[in-house]
Order: sequence, then structure tokens, then C-alpha cells
Amino acid sequence: MMMEERKMKIRPIDIERDLEQTLAGMKDFISRMDYREFLPINNDSLISSLRRLLDLQVVTIMVADHEEKGIVGGIGMLYSPCVWNQDIIVGEELFWWVSKEAPKTTALRLLREVRLQARAIGCEFVTFKSLTSSPKGVDKLYRKMGLRPIETSYMGAL
Repeated sequence: MMMEERKMKIRPIDIERDLEQTLAGMKDFISRMDYREFLPINNDSLISSLRRLLDLQVVTIMVADHEEKGIVGGIGMLYSPCVWNQDIIVGEELFWWVSKEAPKTTALRLLREVRLQARAIGCEFVTFKSLTSSPKGVDKLYRKMGLRPIETSYMGAL
């Protein structure tokens, strides 16, 4: 493991300790998204949304905590029975982001950690998203993890 990687730990979010840096990361991510008009942008709305997610027993949020740079990434996962087959537990990515200052392996480490977590709670499948505004390497990263594309979603205001 490279020195830069050893300085980083993937761990559950501590909302009080991590809030400021997590908000900054979320705002940066939202600013780069194609559908940001659907998401909260002010601090109060983002904090409220984050706290609501953490109150749900089926949601986990992990952060990449670098000892020198602080929070450099985060991922939120929803674990629940599959809509079409209630006997199967699935993990669904709600969001994930990595800062521009993060070590190169941060995204892969976050994804690997939630896959381990998903296996530990009995998930049989996980889904991750690739947005139109995602960095070019995301699809390659997913395929490297053994995932395959199965769907394209469309979104618009009514």
C-alpha cells in the first residue's frame, strides 16, 4: 500500500465531526451534476437531508478520511429487499463523491468497502450509478469490479 493510501481510513460518517467537510464535498459534487436543480443546495436543506438518511436503519454513509486532507470522499448506500424478489437483499448506491484532492485510489477503496459491508449484511446484489456528469473512468472502474451496465435512466421535471 502506498504511503498516501495508508494515511486514509474508510469509516462510518460521524455527522457532528464530519459535517462541514462533508457538506463542502456534497456541494462540490452537486455543482458538477447535470440535474442539480432537483437537489437541495443550501446548508440547512443538505444537513436535513443527510440527517434524515442517517435516521433510516437501512442506510449507511461511509467517508474517506485522510489524516492530512480530512474528508476526501463519501458514499451512501441503501440496503433493502429487492422490489421484485423479497427473498433477496440488494444494496443500492444513493450517492458517492470523491474530491479532486483525494488520493487516486479513494473511489476504489470506498466502493470496495461498501461491497464488503453489503456482503456482511447478506446482500446478493449491489447497484451503482454512472451519471452523464460522472468522470470518464467510472464505467471502467465498475467493470473492473465485475459489474455490468443493465439500465439507462431518464429524468425530467413535470
